[in-house]
Amino acid sequence: MFGHPDSKINDTEKLLIDAKRPDSHFLTLHSYREWSRRFAAGLVAAGLKKGDRVMLFSGNGIFNPVIVMGAIMAGGIYNSANPAYTSRELRHQLKDADPSFVLAADNCIAKALEAAGDIGFDKKRIFLFTELPSVQSDASFTPVDSQHWASLVSDVPTSRRFKWEDFSSRSDADRTTVLIYSSGTTGLPKGVELSHRSIISNMMQLEKIQLADKSIRTRNCLCVVPMYHALGLGYYIFFAPKWGLKTYLMERYNLPDMLDHIQRFKITELVLVPPILVAMAKHPSVRDGTCDISSVQKVLAGAAPIGMEVTKQFEDLFNGKILIRQAWGMSE
Repeated sequence: MFGHPDSKINDTEKLLIDAKRPDSHFLTLHSYREWSRRFAAGLVAAGLKKGDRVMLFSGNGIFNPVIVMGAIMAGGIYNSANPAYTSRELRHQLKDADPSFVLAADNCIAKALEAAGDIGFDKKRIFLFTELPSVQSDASFTPVDSQHWASLVSDVPTSRRFKWEDFSSRSDADRTTVLIYSSGTTGLPKGVELSHRSIISNMMQLEKIQLADKSIRTRNCLCVVPMYHALGLGYYIFFAPKWGLKTYLMERYNLPDMLDHIQRFKITELVLVPPILVAMAKHPSVRDGTCDISSVQKVLAGAAPIGMEVTKQFEDLFNGKILIRQAWGMSE
């Protein structure tokens, strides 16, 4: 993702951007790396050992990628949890994954603490995950209490001394780096282990497929799918930043906001799931042209199959200039 820990990388181009606050809340590739290092150094100082799990229980946000990469840099395994989980549903994953650190958003923290109490999980492992005071600042933060995730973020001098492990063998590459959970449609959700090698391979595959069209000069993405899921995780935390695709992040899907962002930011590429695609195809302002979506040049759909009738309805919005590309893949 970043090359050598001290290599000079782009610090001017915005890559990961809060769609509601694009001028003040964003990450460049450089700040993505440096915030991740600060979190990684903080995790190690707090006792994280190689292979320990770090769980994030939250909706989308520009610090989500920092949690993912920081956990990986520290030698841990990133573990995502569906923010829509009830405390009962979270109990199973807490017990199964046994994370050493749990970061829970303010609308998830009560459920995390309840689930922990139900199974005897140490509540001292649970940290409140809210936005830090200043995204662009190099300052150290003093959290309100030790159970805020800011207590796991090191100062800048410490993070600059931190070096992540340099892999040199196939066994290193085959180590688990991400643990995501299946939906549990046929039983309890099951942990799916993704290796460093599999994620890198997927990033290279997507580069060949998604970036083959050189006629698209400016690439602006809109992340409307959840980052806890394999689709959003792989595409917007690894692939898009690696290959320089500017990505505007929505905390959660909302069709009116999504349509507004497409117009405002001249979005060129969308990764959608069937319900969102159907909603767009049927929305009156899209069908009558009131909402201008003409900037969109590429649409990828995944997570479930889409019928030909809906596909045709959506493609007709663009007068045949866009063909929906359906992707299929299992989490594993």
